[in-house]
Parts: sequence; C-alpha cells; structure tokens
Amino acid sequence: PSNSGAVHGARYNARLLAQRVAAGLGSASPHPAVPAASLIDFIATELTEAPDLWHQRGYLARVVTLDPVAGLVDDGVQPLSHVLDAGGPDAIAATLEADGSGTIYPVIYTRTRGMIAERTIEPDPLLRYDGREARRAIAEAVRSVAPGIAAG
Repeated sequence: PSNSGAVHGARYNARLLAQRVAAGLGSASPHPAVPAASLIDFIATELTEAPDLWHQRGYLARVVTLDPVAGLVDDGVQPLSHVLDAGGPDAIAATLEADGSGTIYPVIYTRTRGMIAERTIEPDPLLRYDGREARRAIAEAVRSVAPGIAAG
C-alpha cells in the first residue's frame, strides 16, 4: 500500500512534484549514465535499499532509459503509472509491490519499442533483492532493453 498520507510517504511525492516543476521551468536535474556492467547491481541495490520504493510500493519506480547516444541513463524515481502510460524511449522501471497477504516482491517493467512487459521476481523472506537469484531474474527481465547484460 501507498504511504502518501503519512510524512514518510508524502515527502517522496513532494520531491517528485518539485522535480517536475523545476524541469518545466527549465531547471532539470542531470541524468547520469549507468554503465552496462553496473546495471544489475544498480537495480538490485535500489530494490533492496531505496526508501522511496519501499514507502511507495506500487506507486514509484526507479527508471533507467536507453538513450541512443548516451546509452543507459538513470532517469531517477518516477510515478510508475507515468512510466507505463506516457510512452517514450526503451526503459526499465523497477518497483516493489505487495499482494493481499502483505508479501512484498519486486516487479521489473520494461518498455521496448512501445510495448510494456512485466516481470515479477520471487519474494525473499528477508526482503533482500541483491542476492544471486534476484540478480539473475533482474538480468533476464532487462535483456529486452539492454541485451548482453550479465547476471552480475
């Protein structure tokens, strides 16, 4: 569930709103490159440690896009619905979701040539998504956007 009504959730929404306003006024934040060799580590770390993804499960996602010139680019945390609905370049969106029993699990969404695919990763009882099996599942999920990525 979302924590938008609580301080620990609303602050992430406020940060995103401020970033959108700044970008609209011509003061966009830089989008650093993500080396292909680090992509799996980057996503695994975000799924394991990012407080914004943990507090806003199913609502916010860490997004990496594929720029034809710059390669893989960290597009920061964005609303998941925007990533899925707005279109744009090939991208990877990593988020956490929960089922009706409260089990938390990662989901990797990929956008390839406008088509969205969803890949659910098995939940971990210790909520660690940086282990070997999770990395392998992340690598499989992102290959449509970033072919040749190793399991890390």
